[in-house]
Amino acid sequence: MNDQLYRLLVRFESLPPAAVLAGGFAATVLVGFVDLWTTTGLDLSVLYIVPIVAVSWRAGAGAGLALAAIAAVANLAATLLSGRLDHDSLQAPLSILLDVLLFTVVAVLADALGDARTRQRRLPTDPVTGLGTSDAFYEEADRQVGLAIRHRRPITLAYIGVGGFSALKADLDQPTEDEVLISIAWSLRLNLRETDLLARVGPHEFAIVLPETGSQASRVALEKVREKLWEATKDWPIRFSIGVATCDRTAYNLDELMRRGETLMRVVKLEGGNRFRTEVLNPSFASEGSVPREPTSRSGNSRNRAPN
Repeated sequence: MNDQLYRLLVRFESLPPAAVLAGGFAATVLVGFVDLWTTTGLDLSVLYIVPIVAVSWRAGAGAGLALAAIAAVANLAATLLSGRLDHDSLQAPLSILLDVLLFTVVAVLADALGDARTRQRRLPTDPVTGLGTSDAFYEEADRQVGLAIRHRRPITLAYIGVGGFSALKADLDQPTEDEVLISIAWSLRLNLRETDLLARVGPHEFAIVLPETGSQASRVALEKVREKLWEATKDWPIRFSIGVATCDRTAYNLDELMRRGETLMRVVKLEGGNRFRTEVLNPSFASEGSVPREPTSRSGNSRNRAPN
């Protein structure tokens, strides 16, 4: 998600649910009329998805499912009245059944994403970066780990240490420490999923919880995060050290995940930074190697600081 799309999402989430519901209903009716009078023979079912997603995200699953049913009926009526479907064939009931299934799945998924965004926004925020605070992070992360244990699902925690601030302060032409932290926070926010949990947990430390994410998926996701962090700070003497602890099958509590993530992060710092090291916390798995870092033309001092 780029910066403009994120700002658009924030603006959308500030709208009253009733206004979104009214707009979604009006949009569904409009799509129905366009579908009825179109002469191209195109199936416009996909256009109904937009208002369903908007209503489910902002007004909840109940409103989204109701609109999904209305959209399915409107789509079938437009198809029958326009002559694109034979009234006496079995295609009509099959068509509405498929529409109902599609629109229902869309509504449920959009509601889940909306709920995740709501929980993230309600966390107390760090005054510099706007991310969740350490206390709020631990509370929500503990809940996420508990769900993973209960349902035996994978979960990953990444602990990110940022170094190089000594060199940054020594150069008067460089931005302030707060400006760098804000840039890092924006990069992290824009390159994670809405369901991921992100917070600043120390002066120069960030933590991420990736629910439903095993070792392979987390490796791909965090390599992208590392690359985007490097791009966002390539003009500054900043280095990133990332420790990643994953539970693919066996349950470990949040304290153990945090301890392993922070330990791996400090190992990476000692190795020069700008890379990440992962460990899968299952007896049947061995610790995994690290991912190659960016070219060493970027330099910076790293300082170990304990999180708050």
